[in-house]
Amino acid sequence: MPDRVIAMRDDDNRRIMAQYQNPGLSIQQWLANFLYIFSRTEIWYLKFARETCKFDMSSLMETIGTATVNAFYFYDECGIECVRMALRQFPDTKIVFVYSRNLDDPSRYKDILIQNLDGLILGCRSALTRIEHDDILIINSKEIVVGSGIITDKIINRFLKHWKEGSNPRMERAIFLILDRQHHYRNAIFKGLNFHEAPFDQTRHFTHFSGEILEVVGGYDIRRVDGSVLTVIFEQGNNDVFGLTFYVWG
Repeated sequence: MPDRVIAMRDDDNRRIMAQYQNPGLSIQQWLANFLYIFSRTEIWYLKFARETCKFDMSSLMETIGTATVNAFYFYDECGIECVRMALRQFPDTKIVFVYSRNLDDPSRYKDILIQNLDGLILGCRSALTRIEHDDILIINSKEIVVGSGIITDKIINRFLKHWKEGSNPRMERAIFLILDRQHHYRNAIFKGLNFHEAPFDQTRHFTHFSGEILEVVGGYDIRRVDGSVLTVIFEQGNNDVFGLTFYVWG
C-alpha cells in the first residue's frame, strides 16, 4: 500500500504535479477509482525496468483487473523472459517499446518479432539495437521503429527490394533512426529499384492505425507487386541522426 500518490497532467506543454497522502487505498483501489472517475477501460502503458519481471505476475494481473494495457515499455536491465511473460499474460497489448540494454540483439527473440503487434519500437539513444537485415524482414507489426547504429544503405536497399517482392505484409509505417557519422546516399539506397519522385510540394494524408492523420510531403514512391505503394521520406536530423520513414498506401 503506497504512503502517497503523485498525480501529473500536461497543460499547455507544462507538466503539473500534485502529491496526495494516501487515505488507505491499495494500488488496485486507486486504479479502479481512476478508471471509474474518468470513464476509462484502458491503461496507457506499463513500464518494466531492471528485474521487475521477478515479481508475482498474477498479482499484477489482479491489480489491473479488467482494464486493457495499451503498451509495454521495457527499460534498463529488463530481459527477454520479462518481455515474454508480460506478452503471454497480457495478449491484448499490441504496442511494445524495447529500450533495454539486455535486449539490444533482436535475433535472440525472433518469437516476439513475428507477433502481430500494432507497433514494435526497438532501440533508443541509451540502448541502440544491433538488428540485422533478416530480423527486420520477419517483423510482423503494423508500425516498425528501429533506433540503430549499424544500419547501412545496403541494408535499407535490400529491405526495400524484399518489401517490393512481398515481405512485411502487415507493415503500414516504418521509421529508421540511424545514429552514426557515416554519410548515406540516395543512389545507394535506391540501387536497382524503380521509383518515382513525387513533387516536392505534394501533400498526401496518411491515416495512422491510431486514427491520427499525418501529412506526407513529397518523397519517393516504390510500387509493390500487389499494387501497394511505399513512400520514402528522408530526414537529416541533428546530432548525427539520419532518419528514414516509409509510408505504405493500401
